[in-house]
Amino acid sequence: RWEKWKEISADHWKHLIPTLVRPFMHWCQETSYGRHEGSQRIIPLNCKCGKSARRVEVTAVYTDRLEHHSLMYCECCPLALTLVAMGLFPASPIRPSIAFSLSHLLFASKLFVYISPNITAWCSTISSNLIEKGFTPSATVSKLITPGALI
Repeated sequence: RWEKWKEISADHWKHLIPTLVRPFMHWCQETSYGRHEGSQRIIPLNCKCGKSARRVEVTAVYTDRLEHHSLMYCECCPLALTLVAMGLFPASPIRPSIAFSLSHLLFASKLFVYISPNITAWCSTISSNLIEKGFTPSATVSKLITPGALI
């Protein structure tokens, strides 16, 4: 049963991911790749199929907080499109109950670029992420987070 569920889920992701590219690129443009907050507006339901819309509760996970959203969706317009437009990525392709901040996920992906089995990866990730967000670390802080400075 678990194997069947994994197969169905993988098939849904395979069809859903290409539809998320455009809203993701719009979010990247609007927020300068997460350098500042976007509008995080809730996109109105654009259902044209005539079926009744459904409501779902979604918990949004940010680096510093959790937010709860009550969203409307229809089978003809995946909820994932609305979530990505809001700057969130769904944990599930169908009726997600949790979604993660795209800024937080970009940070995590950067961590994996720099990761190594010591503190250097963490320092490089923090430094790079802060610089990309437009921060200029002071000389003291910069010395602390410079790769290799703590070794």
